[in-house]
Amino acid sequence: MAGLDLGTHDYLTKPFSPRELMARIRVQLRRHAAPPADEPVLVAGDLVVDPNAVSVELNGRSITPTPTEFRILHALMRRHGRVMSRDELIVAVHGENDPGIIDRTIDVHLGRLRRRLDDDAAAPRFIVTVRSVGYKFIGPVERRAPAA
Repeated sequence: MAGLDLGTHDYLTKPFSPRELMARIRVQLRRHAAPPADEPVLVAGDLVVDPNAVSVELNGRSITPTPTEFRILHALMRRHGRVMSRDELIVAVHGENDPGIIDRTIDVHLGRLRRRLDDDAAAPRFIVTVRSVGYKFIGPVERRAPAA
């Protein structure tokens, strides 16, 4: 207790588990992390994705993907031209807090996302399936400064 009075932020008593130590370290890192900066708006032809406003526009009209679909689309556009495996997309959606979903769940979300984007899997404009590997966003993606 004296340590807290002297200015320390936290302490552990012996014996302690390594898991508890790591959890406390993560809490301190989150507490002292810099606030996230605004991310650039991603534009691919008539598709506009604004991660700051969590919005998607296609041909000037707003579409409303689910949060999971939005995270998948954003991850693919940030790494356009690069194939992302289902496991990489799960991490993009859930971070390191893997809820234990099976990788085929990504296929279902991508199918729904393609329907929202009017993106035919047989003749894709945006997202291509790379058999036995994953998915990639095709075409150039422009990064624009976020709206003020």
